[in-house]
Amino acid sequence: MEQIKFNDIDLAFGNNVIVESFNLSINKGEIVTFFGPSGCGKSSIMKLVLGINTPKSGSVTIGGVEAAEFKSPISYVPQDNDLLPWLSVKENIEIWSKNTANTSLSSAEVLELVNMSNHSQKLPSMLSGGMSRRTALARGLAIKSDILCFDEAMVGIEKTIRHKLLLKLRNYIKKNEVTAIFISHDYEETIVLSDRIIAFSPPPTVISKQINVTNLANSSDRDDSFTSSLLFKEVYNQMMSIL
Repeated sequence: MEQIKFNDIDLAFGNNVIVESFNLSINKGEIVTFFGPSGCGKSSIMKLVLGINTPKSGSVTIGGVEAAEFKSPISYVPQDNDLLPWLSVKENIEIWSKNTANTSLSSAEVLELVNMSNHSQKLPSMLSGGMSRRTALARGLAIKSDILCFDEAMVGIEKTIRHKLLLKLRNYIKKNEVTAIFISHDYEETIVLSDRIIAFSPPPTVISKQINVTNLANSSDRDDSFTSSLLFKEVYNQMMSIL
C-alpha cells in the first residue's frame, strides 16, 4: 500500500534547480535508500516529506495528506547530532521523546539496540564521534512513528559494530512495519538496509536507476554472511555501474 508519494515535483532554491518533474512512490513498511553524489539533492528531497521544504510545484503526500498538513510525528535523524551538552546520553533521549505524544521504546531499550547501554550516564563531551552518532540514532528510534527519515544516520559509527547494527536496525524496522527513508553514500549500508535503492543523478536530479534489493535478497538473507554473498556482489555491481 502506497504511503508516501512525490507527484511531479519541481524544487528550486532561487536559480538553483534541485529536481524537475520528480515522481516516486514509497510503500508502507518499505525501506528505501536515496543514494547518489554529494549535492544531488537527497536531503532536500527528504525534507519535502518532513514539511521543511516546500516544492515550487507538484505535491508530496503521506497517506493521501499533504506533507505540510501531516500531523503524526515523523522520526528524523539529521546529519548533525545536536546533543544537548549538559545532559547525559539517557537524558538526551528522554527529553526528546517527552516532547512527542508517544514513545515506541524506552531509553534503556533503544540504548541496547545501538549498543550504548554501558554509556547511558555519560555526557556528550565524553563520547567518541561514533558513540555520539549512535546516541542520535537511539533518540530517533525512541519516537513512536510510522515513518523514519534518517540522513546519513550511520556516518562515523565504529566499523567493529557497524554491520551488526545495520542488521539490528533493519530487523527492528521490518518487525514494526515502519516506512523508512535513508540517505547514504555507503555501499554496504545501502545494500544491507534497503528494500529498494533509489540512485540519483547530479542536479537537476533525476532517478538514474532503481534497484529492488528484495527481489534478490529476502530479509532472512540479511545475516552476518550477507556482505560476502553473490547477491550482495550483484547489487554492488549494479550500483557501481550507475556512478
